[in-house]
Amino acid sequence: MTITITKKSSLSSLLRLTYLALFFCFISSCKTEPSKISYPQGYELYPTATIEVGNQTIPVLVAKTDQEKAKGLSSIEASAWPLNQGMLFYYSDSELKSFWMPDTYFSLDIIYLNSSNKVIHIDENVPFHPGYTEPPKIWRGKSYYSQHILELRSNHPYKIKVGDKLNINF
Repeated sequence: MTITITKKSSLSSLLRLTYLALFFCFISSCKTEPSKISYPQGYELYPTATIEVGNQTIPVLVAKTDQEKAKGLSSIEASAWPLNQGMLFYYSDSELKSFWMPDTYFSLDIIYLNSSNKVIHIDENVPFHPGYTEPPKIWRGKSYYSQHILELRSNHPYKIKVGDKLNINF
C-alpha cells in the first residue's frame, strides 16, 4: 500500500487517522479476550459462561446439576485443564457450602461468592490429591455462607480479591 501526501491538510488528516487507529488499538488491548473453552473428556455437555472482573474475562464451564457439582474438577489431569479457564458451581440459593479435593491433579483457588456475586472468601493454593485414599489427608475447606463458587487453577493469571464484584454472563 502506498500513500502519497500532496497537501499539508492531507498530512494532518493522516495524523488524525493514525492517532485514532492507535487509540482503538490501545482500548481493545485493555480488556482481556476470553479464550476458547476447552472441554476435557466427559465435560462436553457442560454449559459455558464468561466471568468479568475489572478488565479480565474468564471462560468457565458451569456445574449446575448435583451430578456436575459432585464431579467438579475431579479426575482431570493438569494438562487437560487450561491455566486461564475456571469452573463455576452455580446454585439457586445461598447456604453454607464447603469443598474438598479428592481425585484432583492440580492445585486450586476456591472463590466463594455471595448472592450479588461479590467475592467473600478465597481459599488459595488448595493442594490437590490424586485418588480418594488417605493418607495423605484430603484437603477439606471450612464452610462459608455463599451462593456460587468459582474454581481456578492456583497459578491462574487473574487478579481477584475479596470484595471484587464478578459479572457472570451466560
